[in-house]
Amino acid sequence: MSTERLILRRFRETDMDGAHAILGDPACAAYFDGTPAAWADTVDLIERAAHLDPVEEVAVCVRGSGELIGVVRSGPFIHGEDEIGGRELRWAVHRDYWGKGVATEAVRTLIEEVFIDPSVTHVVAYCERDHLRARKVAERIGMVEEKPIVAPPVPVAAEVFGTTGLELREIEIEERPLSPTLVRYVHVRPGARRVFQPT
Repeated sequence: MSTERLILRRFRETDMDGAHAILGDPACAAYFDGTPAAWADTVDLIERAAHLDPVEEVAVCVRGSGELIGVVRSGPFIHGEDEIGGRELRWAVHRDYWGKGVATEAVRTLIEEVFIDPSVTHVVAYCERDHLRARKVAERIGMVEEKPIVAPPVPVAAEVFGTTGLELREIEIEERPLSPTLVRYVHVRPGARRVFQPT
């Protein structure tokens, strides 16, 4: 995967230092896993990435120099249960490259690769409400903020214990709890139909 400025590739063992400079930095980690990675966590990520789908854990490098400047991920959901046809996106870029469009370019390219798989209907990103940089990235690549759905009461019939009578009572559909500090963004593959049920 490549763009005019960047190359997105699988991680290599030689990427340990570069990846840890990003994931171990609290400011960068806030946009990825939320907490800075210990060295052992970075080592685990690099070793695990070698056995994953090429779009699940991706190193973002500068074309020409090969410098590793970011990490992008498209994989199972970290926030809540997996969704049929869905992938959760996360990204982090070295702070020296903030404000230069690197995250936007890398995430947009990853989405194009993810959507090559016809079983993927949508991608989702969760951003902290006050992380305006992350939210701007999501919006620039065409993601839309998804408001929580408030389900109306649904009338159902229930047997009354010890009788043959029925009573009507109202229940509400339970929604997956989401931290009030998180904003959910979604991008649906053109022509795809969303399937909302968790797997």
